[in-house]
Amino acid sequence: MARYTSPGNEAIARAGCFDAAAALELQSVLCQGHVQYYSGLTDQIAFPGLAAFLGNSAADAALLNAPLAGDQPLNSDGQTIILVDLVGFAHTVTTPANKIVNSKHILTWNGTIGSYAILKAMNGLWVPIGLSGVTVS
Repeated sequence: MARYTSPGNEAIARAGCFDAAAALELQSVLCQGHVQYYSGLTDQIAFPGLAAFLGNSAADAALLNAPLAGDQPLNSDGQTIILVDLVGFAHTVTTPANKIVNSKHILTWNGTIGSYAILKAMNGLWVPIGLSGVTVS
């Protein structure tokens, strides 16, 4: 297969080995995002993202936007994010009001290394599908 349709115009944009940009593009197409490491005191957690690691030297008061209601790839239904404490502090992650099922909006870590929350997006809400050392209020 020809790589160029005419001189200077690529027919296959991603021919050959995958680079970092191609890997992120594939993650985006598969609606899985990528892993982020947060080390600030007031972080805005990127979504879509597969995982967010909270690893600063003090408790993080992070923010997480509400997911977009509707089917992928334009919206968020079915996407998952994993939030993990790497350092053992009482982190909080706050969403907009009532954006965690049952009219909740705050996740609070108990200060144990490895504590995590797994959230699934559905109809504009976060649904906790796995919690260890994290309370929802």
